[in-house]
Amino acid sequence: MKRLVLFILCAFLFISCSGADSTAYPGETTDAVTQSTDLYGGAAMVSQEEAMALFEEIYEISKYFEDGCTMRFDGEVVELNGEYCICAVLENPSGDAIGYYAATWESAYMQDPETGEWTAVAFG
Repeated sequence: MKRLVLFILCAFLFISCSGADSTAYPGETTDAVTQSTDLYGGAAMVSQEEAMALFEEIYEISKYFEDGCTMRFDGEVVELNGEYCICAVLENPSGDAIGYYAATWESAYMQDPETGEWTAVAFG
């Protein structure tokens, strides 16, 4: 009887844990807005693709992209000016971090490496 109860509990835990994953994996098509709304209390957050499009509009960052640099999204989220921002690390071709950026729907921010403060980045 104990084994049966233990088996049922283990099966219940396995089923409940395996079905509740809201992580988006590379290459999957997901509704990022719906997922972020669920995760951040009703606030829709920009997706990685939308953040990349925003970063490409910033002259300073686009020049880095032309030199072979890339943005790496590590899943970190910060709240800036009342909006949830997706964070990214600008890396040179060898993988070293050059800068830390965050994006909302219409704004981009850069983190000061010395103070940790976020400042708005100009477009163009």
